[in-house]
Amino acid sequence: MQNIGSIGAMLLRLRDDENTYLALNPGITASGFARTRIVRTAQTPAWLIHGKTISEWRPHGFTEQEGALCLYGPNLNAITLDEVLRIPDEKQVLGYLVRVSNALLSAAEAAAEAGLELPRIATFGVLLVEDGGVLLLPKPILDGICEHLPRRQALEMVERYNHPDLTGEAAITFSLAALTYTAVTGRPPYAGDTIEELRERMRDRPPTEPLVARPDLKPELADHLLNALSPERERKLQGRQTQAPTLADWPQIIEETRSAGPSAGPSAGEPDPGHNRLLRAAEKRERRYERRYRRSGYLRRNTARLVISTIVILVLGGLFGNILYQQLQPRSISGYAPDEVVRAFYESINTLDHETMSETVVDGAGRQEIQQVMRLYVGSRVRIAMEQREGFTSAQEWRDAGMPPIEPGEMLFGVAELEITSPEPASGVSEEDERRFLARYERWYTADTGEEPGETPEQGEGRRPEIEGYRHEDRLHLKRDGNDWVIYLIEERAPEPIDPTELRP
Repeated sequence: MQNIGSIGAMLLRLRDDENTYLALNPGITASGFARTRIVRTAQTPAWLIHGKTISEWRPHGFTEQEGALCLYGPNLNAITLDEVLRIPDEKQVLGYLVRVSNALLSAAEAAAEAGLELPRIATFGVLLVEDGGVLLLPKPILDGICEHLPRRQALEMVERYNHPDLTGEAAITFSLAALTYTAVTGRPPYAGDTIEELRERMRDRPPTEPLVARPDLKPELADHLLNALSPERERKLQGRQTQAPTLADWPQIIEETRSAGPSAGPSAGEPDPGHNRLLRAAEKRERRYERRYRRSGYLRRNTARLVISTIVILVLGGLFGNILYQQLQPRSISGYAPDEVVRAFYESINTLDHETMSETVVDGAGRQEIQQVMRLYVGSRVRIAMEQREGFTSAQEWRDAGMPPIEPGEMLFGVAELEITSPEPASGVSEEDERRFLARYERWYTADTGEEPGETPEQGEGRRPEIEGYRHEDRLHLKRDGNDWVIYLIEERAPEPIDPTELRP
């Protein structure tokens, strides 16, 4: 696939022997099974919206260009919303947002009828087409790209315009208000240098007062923005009687702002005393909001984190104290035959018994596996303390149960179908000094938690986690340490993926 030119910052024109394509390059990379997952999302068609008419734009897939994964499909002349927001002509930006708001209204109505969920608004995922259409990337593709975006890009192109707790039309309405705020003030409604801080501000306080961000803004437009972007409890606290604008209201609000201009403007060259009073009141409110946010926000935002940290400290304190104690005691595997030591290492993974695993190895063998099990153990103890449940299923129990679906919020982890064989001994090496084994097994985990499932208890509300499995083959080298056989080297072959559907009866 040949790159025949860039169209703005993130759009490319590609060509093969027969056709020309439009490609989106959000600047992501992925390899291995993460790459496989994101490539599969390209099967989902995007919506191309012209007024009330919605047609499909079917991507052809992902292709690699200069190390980055690019989504490509039928050729279009378009510009991303991200580039639109950088246009210096305010009226032109608002004109584009009128088109976006009408398209989102049509998409929301169609999604409601079809029982579909609209994706978040990402400024790279909304394309303004030259013929007047709007292309919306579907949720699977958008979510797949967002998983691999660098945090700074995710902050600036996604998180700035999406409330962390809103869904459906409420989420889209918030996003349109945030985009309009950005267009008329030149900056996003909420400050925040990290995703965590930005989300805290969206939950805990109103946006930066629009009249503070732009003193000449029309008061009615400032009220629309405040009503749409402020938390509900804050609107009630301020005694705001007017309802927040709905999704259906925003096309008209943005069009009126575009046609008449967002600026209140001076009257006959003289400052408006009434407007000045509104501006002073807004400045006073903004100072109060920020003082209250900084004074009372820390404890409220971090209560759970502090509780968890305390529990982790207690667990780790007992954990490392126990490890030190165990080091002074005879190994629990003392007297085990070499193959029993190997079996103890792998079976302890499923019981989160990192202590036994540590006793079976020396010289750093299996260190990464032991650290992973230790983290999962700590996570499970924290979860028991916080939720009164472990939420953990071992891989062998799951396999023995017929590989049932994993419930939302549960974790699957561990090895299954373990087979241990002893190859021919190395020439010139006595079996009294060294033993070697092959361990073949399956490893399973919930894909939502990646390689460290213990670090993320949440699996998404009401959504079953995906399951991933791999076939492993390890070559283990054992030697004597005193009177005990221990593993001193584990050589791993590249794992092979397993399709769970092929194994289920």
